[in-house]
Amino acid sequence: MADPYTSAGAANGGNGGFRTGGDPFFEHRTLLEDDDWADSDPALDRARIDSVPALDFYGILNVERKASEDEIKNSYKRLCVTFHPDKYIDDDEKLAAQKKFQLVQRAYDVLSDPNRRHIYDLYGETAVDQAWDLGPRLKSQEEIREEYERRARIKREMDAQNLVKSRGEISLELDATRFFVKRPKAARFRGARLGLPVADSFSIADLLPDLRRAIVTHSWESKLAHNTDLVLNGTVVAHNGVGAGNVFATVRHVVSERLWGEVTAVVSQKPSAQFKLVRNFSSDSFMTVAGSSSSIYCPPDLKLVVGRRVTANSTGYLTYSPGLFRIGSWGPDDPRDIGNSSCALGIVHSVQKRQWSCDIEAGILESHITVAHTRVVPGHIRARFEVTTSTSGGIRISVSGDRRVDRNTRVGMGVTCGAIGGVTLRFRVSRLGQKFTLPLFLSPDLDFWLAVFAFTVPLVSGMAIDRFLVEPWRQQRLAASIEQVRRENADILLERMHDALQAIELMRESVARRVEIEESRNGLVVIQALYGKLPPSELTAVRALSPQGIKDMAAAIRKQIKSVLTPGSRTTLDQAAASVDYIDVTIAIQSFVQSGQLHISGSHSKSNLIGFWDPCLGERKRLRITYQFQGRIHQVEVDDKAPVAAPLRAHLV
Repeated sequence: MADPYTSAGAANGGNGGFRTGGDPFFEHRTLLEDDDWADSDPALDRARIDSVPALDFYGILNVERKASEDEIKNSYKRLCVTFHPDKYIDDDEKLAAQKKFQLVQRAYDVLSDPNRRHIYDLYGETAVDQAWDLGPRLKSQEEIREEYERRARIKREMDAQNLVKSRGEISLELDATRFFVKRPKAARFRGARLGLPVADSFSIADLLPDLRRAIVTHSWESKLAHNTDLVLNGTVVAHNGVGAGNVFATVRHVVSERLWGEVTAVVSQKPSAQFKLVRNFSSDSFMTVAGSSSSIYCPPDLKLVVGRRVTANSTGYLTYSPGLFRIGSWGPDDPRDIGNSSCALGIVHSVQKRQWSCDIEAGILESHITVAHTRVVPGHIRARFEVTTSTSGGIRISVSGDRRVDRNTRVGMGVTCGAIGGVTLRFRVSRLGQKFTLPLFLSPDLDFWLAVFAFTVPLVSGMAIDRFLVEPWRQQRLAASIEQVRRENADILLERMHDALQAIELMRESVARRVEIEESRNGLVVIQALYGKLPPSELTAVRALSPQGIKDMAAAIRKQIKSVLTPGSRTTLDQAAASVDYIDVTIAIQSFVQSGQLHISGSHSKSNLIGFWDPCLGERKRLRITYQFQGRIHQVEVDDKAPVAAPLRAHLV
């Protein structure tokens, strides 16, 4: 006898599969330093809702994005049978069916055409409606993509022709050692009054750390031509009251997809020139050559990096720097100045939200080994742990982490301690390309307990501030944003709700017949399906019931679903509008049942399915389906964009 669960289990596709592999062409930049690396904070993701999302054609047809032409055609035929206007006599029902039929027809017309489907997958429904001027022959998908990108680029350039990319950073290095390092009284007090040692003078500056160094940098980038960019960068450094500054002017040119380079002129007290050339031999291997020179009498200081992807998630690289060298009579006259070469071997391994890296460098002046690990920890915090041991600095340990406060702002902190360099606490704030860094020098010597104290106190304080101040503010702002979107798009939401209820009314009779067929076969009957911001499941207590109790419960629920399918129990528009957290989609889910099998596609919001609407825009939604199969109760609950296949043994209550 065939296993009734086999077909549904196979439809799940095992683990579902996912594409892995990262870009091997990195520049020693960690996940913690990469502002584009997403932390997947659900609250921040929901805060990005600016309008009501457009309907998804794949959701309308209930097919996956990788669905074949036959799967799309079969789903289209099934929906046409239900919503063809000629099936209905009543004028209102005929009008509602015609509207649904046109929507299904529109989705099928786009997804059944390979070129239009490719455009839709890349750019959405708006791009499908544009005139592409295909001419006497059909353009390839690559030509279509280039044409659309060209039009989009022209529009962006017209909208922002005077806009340039601007980035800046301010770093203030403070010395707070006098608050943590014990000193003799003679060094702290220089007088006495009434027999007690007191300071000769007192000012507010005595309560603040000393400023050791301040660094201010700013850069902006603009296009000179289609493949050429100009980047200007200025830096000002003040150290112990002595200041200096320099300006970098860089011209970057992209020759092709596999070759680009840049030339930089440095204007300062000691002018110099720099260059960089990057060559991508394939998607798995690359080479970078960089150099700098401050004198025409010596060859440039070169650096060569060769890298290759060794696995789907790992990239290895080799770095070599020859140091100062001499070519004939071109180079240093003193042989003692020649040398200082180094060679480094490293590997980076990235998997989802984790990254491991190891770097081993051997050089004449210094050799070191660095191991680092970056990952996401609970609370959506990106944490990094790094250990470095070197011939010149001994062992150095660094622990840091950061978290996004809102869509454009990230805050972080870290502690570095080592035998040389002591203990340093760093704070960092980044917003829209502007960064503020505050290194706080605590001790010139290695002090383990001071490092623990310096890391724990700010961390606990930051967590408390985030929990009691930032998080309530974020939730309040999110609620206000969602409410504004709902208010501005009230007509669209009401129309979609009205269309979904009309679709449910149209499919009610056909679903009732399917329920009778499934009951006669002891097949799959949907008892209840809820979608939205769901309450706790009421079937959690079923596990404690006896077999007879489960049978009695199944019989009672079967009566409930029959009452739902009768015309007299139709839900009015006002009743549906009153439910803002979740909606009943029992009839819509039952319409997807074919021969005892239920399949709902994923990768899109289920609010796109016919008979669904979004009852709580901006909130995290789930779908819970309670169904009966072969006389036994099953229940499954999935995220909004997760696929569903039933029946499965894992769903047994």
